[in-house]
Amino acid sequence: MIYLIQKDNLNVFFNLDYKFTEQTLPKILIVFICAIGLILINLFFTIAIYIEILGNNLPSIKEKEVSLLVISGIFVYSIIEELLFRKALIDYFKGKYSTTKSLMFSSLLFAFMHIFTDSSLLITFIAGLVFGYVYLKFNNVLFSILAHLIVNFSILFFSTNIIKYGILLNDIGAPFYLFFIIGVLFLLIFKRLVDKYNRHKPLNPAD
Repeated sequence: MIYLIQKDNLNVFFNLDYKFTEQTLPKILIVFICAIGLILINLFFTIAIYIEILGNNLPSIKEKEVSLLVISGIFVYSIIEELLFRKALIDYFKGKYSTTKSLMFSSLLFAFMHIFTDSSLLITFIAGLVFGYVYLKFNNVLFSILAHLIVNFSILFFSTNIIKYGILLNDIGAPFYLFFIIGVLFLLIFKRLVDKYNRHKPLNPAD
């Protein structure tokens, strides 16, 4: 990562000179929509794997560990992963390949990095595609970091309650695959909104 960014000025790398304008709020709302979609799809895979297949064999998180996870997992890891897999790698690959291939390559590497974690390779690959899409469309890693933070924070919350919610769904007769369907709908809405935003965005590149 240092090799990839060593010649960059930090302000350029982080886009720290980003100015909050009237266009910032719509972008933040779009980020929240994509995050909700990813959260719902993650819930689907979590319930499908740990409740339906493994029979409530969900790795537990102790309350004493939550504060450490919030600091290291949500903030540090989310930021580092976005700087590496979105800002550094996508920009690096774009110098050699098309934007689509760059997005695919960085997302595959992002997924395989999680191969030894409890995360599904498929959901991490999907997340990588979405985070990368946010970065590419808004041309600012701060927005993909925001999306990553929201998703990771939500995963932390639901991972301590997923069995309870999964059992509740069974009790009321609601199929858990609704999470997947609604999540996909949110992602489709996200794509439509971000594409619409890019068609009408201001000419000022700093925005």
